[in-house]
Amino acid sequence: MCFTIPKPKKHILKFNIVEKESKMAEYKTTFNYLLSHKVILNYFFNNLELFYETIITNPDNMQIFMQNCMKAAIDIANNNPDIEPGTPVEKFNMRLFGESVEKGIVSVIIPNCKIPPDSLAIAFPVTRKHARYFTLEKTENPLNGEQDFILGEWTQEADTYKHSNYGIIDTETSYGFPNKVIELVYGT
Repeated sequence: MCFTIPKPKKHILKFNIVEKESKMAEYKTTFNYLLSHKVILNYFFNNLELFYETIITNPDNMQIFMQNCMKAAIDIANNNPDIEPGTPVEKFNMRLFGESVEKGIVSVIIPNCKIPPDSLAIAFPVTRKHARYFTLEKTENPLNGEQDFILGEWTQEADTYKHSNYGIIDTETSYGFPNKVIELVYGT
């Protein structure tokens, strides 16, 4: 699958990334951003039926899905000097959360979360009727420079994707992100 990468949209919040600029000066986009905000998003929404019939129902298939996304992102990055090169991940850390499979989500840790709006983790509801894609995105408070994480959701609208922001998530525990996703999806 071949597609061009649109320029990242400007965010409403102004991020103070001056001190981090030296790390990313030679690239316009991090590999993490490409993977979590472009490739996984695209693969998920363009293959919803397959994703819910065979991928999310089996941890091995979920691992293969993530590896395929990683390989596609590496290929794109290798052909675009503006994108930071990627490094393969041997095995993605993922886990099922929720009180039951019918009200569960699968959360996956995304490596190399460096600068806003890179993703620390992503999540998918387990059932097809609740198909959604969530990201735990790094952000920086423009008033005090403190690092935070926000819950983002991507939805498909016609030929494009829409991003929603649900605010800051407590990352002090490993359950802050999945619990908030479960609450948004299932209302519990």
